[in-house]
Amino acid sequence: MNNFHDMDLSLLYYSIYFFQCLFDSNLYSMPIYVFAAIVVIIIARQSDARMQHRGKFLFCTMAVVLVGFILLSVGVKVKTTVLSVIGACFSTAGAYSSVPLTLAWVTDSLSMGTATATGTAFVIGFGNLGGIVGPQVRL
Repeated sequence: MNNFHDMDLSLLYYSIYFFQCLFDSNLYSMPIYVFAAIVVIIIARQSDARMQHRGKFLFCTMAVVLVGFILLSVGVKVKTTVLSVIGACFSTAGAYSSVPLTLAWVTDSLSMGTATATGTAFVIGFGNLGGIVGPQVRL
């Protein structure tokens, strides 16, 4: 909002249209993130309380991300909105579910104290490194 505070009145219609489009796009993307949040809660409870096998769940979430990206790319190529949304749901749910599983797996497998703190810092650091390298990759 701070970027738009110095607009003059001639751009008022454009800014209203821009914010309406921004609201609509956020409204359409909301079910994807709600689905991802529900999947994160279910997977976290199942892997921690019930089965106590985080590695298998981590592998499954990575497979779900791969399937989601394949569906998303096919949906974009075929120009099918439903397939693209399903792919976005799968890839978002799988990616968001893998982060807490990875952090919990690393902290449980390392001993207490500095090793746990260092391992967690490395996991978070490599995740942030992926955020730096990711936009530089062009397909």
